[in-house]
Amino acid sequence: MFSKILRQLSFLTLGSLAGYLLGEKISFAEIKDVLGSLQNMSAAVFALAGLWIAYIYPKAIISYTSPEDNEWSYGEDSTKRIEKLILTIFTSAFILVAILLFNYLHAIFNNLDLVKNNMENYNRLLLGLVTYISLLQIYSISSIMLANIEFVNRLYKLKTIKEGKDDLNT
Repeated sequence: MFSKILRQLSFLTLGSLAGYLLGEKISFAEIKDVLGSLQNMSAAVFALAGLWIAYIYPKAIISYTSPEDNEWSYGEDSTKRIEKLILTIFTSAFILVAILLFNYLHAIFNNLDLVKNNMENYNRLLLGLVTYISLLQIYSISSIMLANIEFVNRLYKLKTIKEGKDDLNT
């Protein structure tokens, strides 16, 4: 839990630093392209991680939709993998909502005199937020990549064990 809080604080700090140091040199048009990429990536990660959970761990999904049929259990490794995937889905959903709010609020606030008179600070805030959600997305995709590597390693381990048993039986 502490490591997750520390990671979020690190991402917020890096986002704030990027916004403060580079924000006055960035325009919304440049940030908008990054937002489009983040939206596409988040939607893909959201969908793929959800499909992966449904395909690999169908009993977990069934127990969610039918709470009375709660006779499933996975080992600690599988439970941690499911947790990572669910947190990745949640992160991607959070990013999609953040982008929606970002675009909506920008449309509202962009034409206010307060914003026009403080454009450098406004751009700093925008860049800080986009940097933060970009770091979240990078972490999310990295988690999926790591989960895939762990999954493949587990498959090879099981294959090696099976081959060893087959060799002993012949």
